Amino acid sequence: MSELQLKEVREVVRKARASSAPGPSGTSYKVYKYCPKLLLRLWYILRVFWRRGRIPDQWRVAEGVWIPKEENSTQLDQFRIISLLCVEAKVFFSAVSKRLCTYLAENTYIDTSVQKGGISGMPGCLEHTINIMSQAGVETSSLIITAISG
Repeated sequence: MSELQLKEVREVVRKARASSAPGPSGTSYKVYKYCPKLLLRLWYILRVFWRRGRIPDQWRVAEGVWIPKEENSTQLDQFRIISLLCVEAKVFFSAVSKRLCTYLAENTYIDTSVQKGGISGMPGCLEHTINIMSQAGVETSSLIITAISG
């Protein structure tokens, strides 16, 4: 595969939420969204990692943060944990993931007759649920949806 293109990196940053919490590096997406010269620098750095075929050790570490599920949470089961990764790593992996998914889809490595949640442009759980709900509304029948998370 060829090196990451600036337009790929730019697209990932453009689509990212500016309010997303920064990871261990402390850098937010805002830096790259509003500072084109820094985005260009990031692209140069990402290309170096691409060529070397190795990512920094810091990108392999997530920072765990406890988020309260409800106001005035005091018990551990009233919190959920989220993992914060470096924004730079998320940009790199998002661009690579998009490329990989595009390649797999274009070369028919993905069986489109089954559900493919998480692959952009292909129906996943949300799309299937909306279609089922829509059909149930048309047919005025009862609908029970159960979500099983792994």
